[in-house]
Amino acid sequence: MILSTIILGGLLLMVAGYYWRKSIKGGCNLPGPIGFPIIGIYPFLNGEFFFYLFRMGKTYGDIYHCRIGTANVVVVNSFEITEDMLRKKAELFNDRAFGTPENIDIPVGFAELDMRDKWKELRNISVSILNNQNVGEPSLYEMINNEVTNLRKFVEKTFQQKPFNIRPLLLHSMGNILISLMFNRRIEYGHKEMETLIRNVHDTLLSMNPFHSPLFSQLKTYFGFSTDKDLFRGQEAIGKIVNICEKEIEKHLSNSIEKPKDFIDLCLTEIEAKKQDGKTTFLTHNSMSGICENLFVGGLDSTGQYLTWLIHLLTKYPDVQRRLRDEIDDVIGRNRNPTLSDRDSMPYLKAVLQETHRYASIVPVAIFHRCSKDITYNNYNIPAGFYIMINYYAIHHSERYFDNPSEFNPSRFINQQGDFIKSKYVIPFSIGPRVCPGEVLVQRESFLFLAQILQHYNLIPPKGISPESMPTTIRYEAGGILVSDFDVVFSPRTD
Repeated sequence: MILSTIILGGLLLMVAGYYWRKSIKGGCNLPGPIGFPIIGIYPFLNGEFFFYLFRMGKTYGDIYHCRIGTANVVVVNSFEITEDMLRKKAELFNDRAFGTPENIDIPVGFAELDMRDKWKELRNISVSILNNQNVGEPSLYEMINNEVTNLRKFVEKTFQQKPFNIRPLLLHSMGNILISLMFNRRIEYGHKEMETLIRNVHDTLLSMNPFHSPLFSQLKTYFGFSTDKDLFRGQEAIGKIVNICEKEIEKHLSNSIEKPKDFIDLCLTEIEAKKQDGKTTFLTHNSMSGICENLFVGGLDSTGQYLTWLIHLLTKYPDVQRRLRDEIDDVIGRNRNPTLSDRDSMPYLKAVLQETHRYASIVPVAIFHRCSKDITYNNYNIPAGFYIMINYYAIHHSERYFDNPSEFNPSRFINQQGDFIKSKYVIPFSIGPRVCPGEVLVQRESFLFLAQILQHYNLIPPKGISPESMPTTIRYEAGGILVSDFDVVFSPRTD
């Protein structure tokens, strides 16, 4: 009797476990960890969650399902599946996790929209302006070079070959380029206005952390804690950035536009042209504010952090810095500023930029995508509404694509003939229709910044610290992998 009861109880537990596992997967038959009731695998996602998800892929494969909180998430750890989902089958996987309805005219840019007509128009307008290097007065190329020169003057005057933390200055520089591009003005170094803008961008990014999102708001109900503080602060910060943009638009509206000088002028000209032609447009003053907010949030912090990584790695690896400086001297020399056309003759510089994107993987995972309808993918069922998380870190650090991926080695992208090898596996800007619209701008900024700085300085660690002893410690913060603070000396070149 006792034995039969035990057997029956065991069978019932097995059946219950089977149906519970089936129910929590929501009809998805992808492999993956079960996790805990209600909270899923949330307790395992510490600061380096992207590495945990990468490691889980070694057990469950390149694509697997997990529950984070009560949300169903499909994790992708391979380039091939990423390319298939985001480029070849983009119409199925490229909606936003929290898409904004396109028929509401509020200060929202293209980043928050699903892939519909409004997204297409606003994105196309933004990309065409950002990719036009002659936009504005001065031109974008001159604007970037001027900003590097201003940075150099400030460093020389303020620090006089003493060690300093470069990160705040690079963030300020990136903010100035965006403000110049959009509003045709700049902010002097050390001014509170820029510090406030940088802080608001940071707070916005904190609220966009996938684990500080409405996906996990249920945790408050069950356990008495939540990320509402980050969400509230982020929403408040977005409002402040939008308010800045709205005030700038009002200033521009009060002036006649004879020749467009910046992003807002070009947008206002586009609106008027549509009006004169009797055409409808999604481009409004509200959507302009939203686009400007998108560009600040998407381009200020990430580019500043990327350049900070570059300075750190070149200081830590003097042989790389020396080879790069030699190439700069050979191609550009010391008596003129770099031009964008110089890039074609500088394979090693392009290799350094690409390797830094791969090695640092500053944005380790994509903003959540969403499956737009029930589909069968590679014989797996993925229900509508499931979230798609692309793990860029996993792709960039996979031995399948890169030998010794934990090593910083720009030469991996130089062939035997000395030519640069552009790797399809390095995708810091994503791929497909939702590729980052600022990709071209970031490439121009990073090239011109790095080339001009190394024209004039040797980057060395503070006295008493050898380059090889500089630690490369990281932290995950505000949606990015940041190298921890370090001091560097900009030593004027005398060679």
